[in-house]
Amino acid sequence: MSVSFGLLGYQYINDPVAIGSFHAIRKGMLTIASVGNLGQSRAVISNGAPWLLTVGASTMDRKFVSKLVLGQIVLCERRSTGYGVLVGDGAGFIIPVLTFDEPAVPFSFPATENIDIVLGYIRSSEKPVATILVTKAWKDHLAPNVAPFSPRGPNLLAPDILKPDLVAAGAEILAAWSPIASPSIEPTDTRRTNCFINSGTSMSCPHVTGVAANTKVINQKCSAAAIKSALMTTSYEMDPKKLENEEFAYGSGLLNPSMAVNPGLVFNASDEDYVNFLSKQGYNTTTVRLITGDRSVCKSNKPGRGWDLNYPSFSLPVKYGHEILGKFTRTVTNVSSSNATYHVSVNTPDSINVTVKP
Repeated sequence: MSVSFGLLGYQYINDPVAIGSFHAIRKGMLTIASVGNLGQSRAVISNGAPWLLTVGASTMDRKFVSKLVLGQIVLCERRSTGYGVLVGDGAGFIIPVLTFDEPAVPFSFPATENIDIVLGYIRSSEKPVATILVTKAWKDHLAPNVAPFSPRGPNLLAPDILKPDLVAAGAEILAAWSPIASPSIEPTDTRRTNCFINSGTSMSCPHVTGVAANTKVINQKCSAAAIKSALMTTSYEMDPKKLENEEFAYGSGLLNPSMAVNPGLVFNASDEDYVNFLSKQGYNTTTVRLITGDRSVCKSNKPGRGWDLNYPSFSLPVKYGHEILGKFTRTVTNVSSSNATYHVSVNTPDSINVTVKP
């Protein structure tokens, strides 16, 4: 189930997506939810519940580059729909690259990372002019990268749970569009279309949902948590040199549809595991039942760490200047069609030591 909706900073008992998706996973249905579109700020993710598969957005190796027209062009220093330029008979406009809702206007609108350069030219010229040429599709040799609008963690509600879980293509996606509304969503815009190029984690989320459904068809005995694990543990590793300090942006990595169907080992989790997680987050029997809707009981109200949950990724919050020390317990299940032997390989910085037992 795909959900392109979320609330920032809401406790699980007040979050309809968290509550609804908990009931869904109890019925064997995995909910894939978008992480939001709040950009490169830290700790601004939505849908951080551990029973959700939370999706960020990446670029892909095709990008649209606008070129064309000499005339009245407006520079918008902030995100804009361009509608004001349209009604003012402008020939085009330029917007910052940090945007996710692509304007729907009948002229070109290049996005640029060099807004300061454009501003400098405008201020230094008595009659500044601009040329925007016809849009073309170019190969993006820097892809995949985390899209600039895709928000970063950490997950403030549960820092021990790494979010987002992974990323998938969500920038400049050719998507279906309802003809009920205009592409600009402006009331005076009479245009209608059945498709539209759009960007956002609402675009990446359905990609992951489709792969999850395909993985479930091939692995019908796997639980929803196991399907989630399959997508996370088989994801492409993002380049840490190109994406320095961006682990909180891409999670486990980039969605890998072909590998997800045969994950080998999975990290499974049950309803009881999630209830125990909530107990360690400070929930009691009364508040847990507001989420579960049944007679679930918290066995202990003693605060604990979220890393005890059998989660497919590992996150260790450490205070600045304190020792980096943590112990994670995980149980893996072989879902391969035959018996297999697995070997552990760990890559860490020289300053960190990781020991795996057994």
